[in-house]
Amino acid sequence: MKLHISGVFLLLVFTLAKHILAAKRQKRQDEQPAPPSDPIPPPPDVPQPDPNNPSGTLAPDPNKPFAPPYNPGPPITPVDYTYSLNGGNGPSSWQSSNPQCAGKMQSPIELSDVPLVGVSYPPLRWEGHWDLRDEGFILANIYQGVQVQFVGDGPPRLRGGPLPTDFMLSHVNFYWGNETGSIHSIEKHFFGMEAHMVHYKRRYGSYVNATKEQDGIAIVAVFFTASQKNNMGMATLVAGLSGIRNPGSSIPLYGDAMMWLKNFNYIDHYYSYAGSHPHPPCNEIVTYIVMENPSIIGIKQVKRKF
Repeated sequence: MKLHISGVFLLLVFTLAKHILAAKRQKRQDEQPAPPSDPIPPPPDVPQPDPNNPSGTLAPDPNKPFAPPYNPGPPITPVDYTYSLNGGNGPSSWQSSNPQCAGKMQSPIELSDVPLVGVSYPPLRWEGHWDLRDEGFILANIYQGVQVQFVGDGPPRLRGGPLPTDFMLSHVNFYWGNETGSIHSIEKHFFGMEAHMVHYKRRYGSYVNATKEQDGIAIVAVFFTASQKNNMGMATLVAGLSGIRNPGSSIPLYGDAMMWLKNFNYIDHYYSYAGSHPHPPCNEIVTYIVMENPSIIGIKQVKRKF
């Protein structure tokens, strides 16, 4: 929940502080709770969007409010749910143990239902997402798909578009399956695979902390379609899949595991909406940025999955 401090209050504190000895002033400042971080303006050298060619023109109204305060609900383990339309732990059963899954802002959605509003957003700014990382990554089988976990210091960051401040990349989830493949759809069309780059708001310090806040999470989603041509940016990931055949298994991964994302560096057309985690406990705390145009993955690469 955002905390708003009036300008009158700030002026009063500043005036009183001038009459206190420097040492006492420092002590008082140390004892005060940290105020919320204001959005950091972009550096002056960042190009602004052309009003005749706005970014994010498929995005809905950014002033749409988030849901009221919510109860995060009990923790849930990966084996407690599936995406199967026929299984007992599929989406239709989630709300029985997680009431939030019956909320009004649930994800995924049919993206064609997102109202089209001509909104001019600043360009998306990617920092470090496809860099070679000395620390490497962890590639994990998370039961419902594959996850790439970032390790070490200095996680990649994202800002711009509908995001007014920095969001840090926590992990990437890949979803595919025999029934739908992607979890979002456009005009009732599902894609072969969908990747979610899960970011948390920098001011909250960690992904876990951010899941307790209504504006804590941003997910960038990318669709994939099958192609006769391999996606060489996916080669490192595909090569690692044979090492995580068993649910719950994981292996270290090194190299250019995120190079496939570089093609989206200058993409500025996407869907954006306020939604939820696409799995229990279905917290309605997510800002989605869903790329309009899909990437590709080779048919031979798909056959090597597991």
